[in-house]
Amino acid sequence: MNQPLWVSIVPREESAQLLVSEARRGTVLKARLPLPRTKHALRMLLESLSHWYNRPLVAVLDADAEEVSAHPERWAVWLSDTDDLDVTVRWVRSRGDRARDRFFDGLGDFARARKLLSFEAGGQ
Repeated sequence: MNQPLWVSIVPREESAQLLVSEARRGTVLKARLPLPRTKHALRMLLESLSHWYNRPLVAVLDADAEEVSAHPERWAVWLSDTDDLDVTVRWVRSRGDRARDRFFDGLGDFARARKLLSFEAGGQ
């Protein structure tokens, strides 16, 4: 099975930043686009990227962005009806100030392991 293509979507007041990444390759596309003008535009863009690369796509939406917090219903409509396609959308909140589990602290630095996972999943 093909590794998925990863797209991060960071909404701003008037635009959205998109970063497209391929596993083991890294960033393949960066864009700053105006917010969609029709309800199907974003879904069609994601579907088109999936077809362009001929692989499934995972879109990660910054759910903490002010634009999303102010208009969640708009983003829900723009990103609806994608799960039946080769596109999956995940609404992700940043970790913030969550309490950290100190259980593994004495086992050393796992930076290399984190880097390998990040590289394999999104090429970053």
